[in-house]
Amino acid sequence: MNQKKQVNPLLLAHHRATQGERGFLCSPDEERKKQMVRNSLPTGPIILLAAVVSRKAAEDLAADEERTKKLTAKEMAQITKETKTAVRALSGLPSTPFSVIIPAPGLSSFNPQKLCVYVDDKLPRIAAIAAFANCTPAVADVKTILQLLFPLAGIGRKNLTETDKLNRDMYKVQLRQNFMLMINSCAALAMGNLPLFSLTGVATRRKGQKHTGKLQACVFKLNAKKGAGTVGVSCKAIPFATKYIIYYGKGDYDKATWNSQIGGARQKVTGLTPGEKINFIMVAIGATGEGDWANPQFMYVPYN
Repeated sequence: MNQKKQVNPLLLAHHRATQGERGFLCSPDEERKKQMVRNSLPTGPIILLAAVVSRKAAEDLAADEERTKKLTAKEMAQITKETKTAVRALSGLPSTPFSVIIPAPGLSSFNPQKLCVYVDDKLPRIAAIAAFANCTPAVADVKTILQLLFPLAGIGRKNLTETDKLNRDMYKVQLRQNFMLMINSCAALAMGNLPLFSLTGVATRRKGQKHTGKLQACVFKLNAKKGAGTVGVSCKAIPFATKYIIYYGKGDYDKATWNSQIGGARQKVTGLTPGEKINFIMVAIGATGEGDWANPQFMYVPYN
């Protein structure tokens, strides 16, 4: 009588541990296929390498996001506060010699990411300086272009659509050009005050130069749309001028009867009597004193 062959329990346990629970039920061909699949899966160092590559990609992405990170509202508020504090500190110091201010931010070498981060840092500084409130283009206009470029700046070019590529290139050129126009306008509005301009954080090309000659006459104009009893007096900024004085009164100039006030290139003369004919003279003031006097201009003081 044939007896059923007994399987050694120890051999069965070893086979199940090495070949799987269903090892005895598989044909040799099926077992070879399973072994090929197992051999094709990443193991050991391969899995470790994949993890390292994935981590490196994540770090690179995080770095890109950091390079194009916008200032938070808290960071902008802090920059604004510090800049205004610095402006107040400067106002209490003696006036400095006139400086020829030539901004040199070096934007031509900036890629879209660096350009966005740079401009985003400078805009709140410029906006915090009252002397630059009338810069052209305005801070808000430059910020509009910045907001259009920001979402595209941190994306790899191969991941952009053709339309996005064209838009990014266009926004980059527009942002660079408009920022340079704005910062050059700020340099003119600073009227030679290099410490004030330096609060923008923008580098300049040359050091201050003191002007020793007499300043040219102002080309000024009058404005009757400033309200009742008020006349606006303004002129284009005069190189090397630090401030401007306005003389005003009836008839020909008379030191005893005419009044005067000192301020910037745009001023308002208030408290005048509506309907009266008043003559005005605007004169630039520099390191050597008053410049040449322009011919007087007259205006009838408005009623409203």
